[in-house]
Amino acid sequence: MNDELFFEAHAENLRRQLRIDPEIFWGNEAIYIVKDINGNLAKGIYIWENDIDLVAVREVKSIGTLAHEMRHAWQYKYRNENNFEFEIPQTGFIKRLLQRIKYKHNYSFDKRELDANKFAANYCKSVGLFNESKRMKNNIVSNNIASGLMISSYVMLLVLGCVIYNFVMTV
Repeated sequence: MNDELFFEAHAENLRRQLRIDPEIFWGNEAIYIVKDINGNLAKGIYIWENDIDLVAVREVKSIGTLAHEMRHAWQYKYRNENNFEFEIPQTGFIKRLLQRIKYKHNYSFDKRELDANKFAANYCKSVGLFNESKRMKNNIVSNNIASGLMISSYVMLLVLGCVIYNFVMTV
């Protein structure tokens, strides 16, 4: 089976399993479409704003990324029943930029990302894609490490602030 048929088979399987039906694009078509809508495509993206329901995956062999983004589509569709929050996109360049920075900052802690990575790892394992499952599990570990480092940096900044405050107060 060629890569495109393999990808499509998994896309259909995920549509059925998750009871969702977003438009799905991959490769150059995905890069082109996302550039028009959102400006950027890393490994994959789920776009839900402005009545768009779209999954885009850069690499056709990245079934783990497909499963991850399809899980985001599921989270959005069933957000009320499963307590997933989706912030309404801000209008205006500065507000949108600040919203993106806040999202990137909280990415490692985000309930949606943790859930999507776990789902993708389990999906890949269940269909025998063990390397993809391992890759998705590594994303979970990387997010946990990033979360730990971020928390540690806040603690260090707090301690540093206290040291500087005490120094200033004693001089």
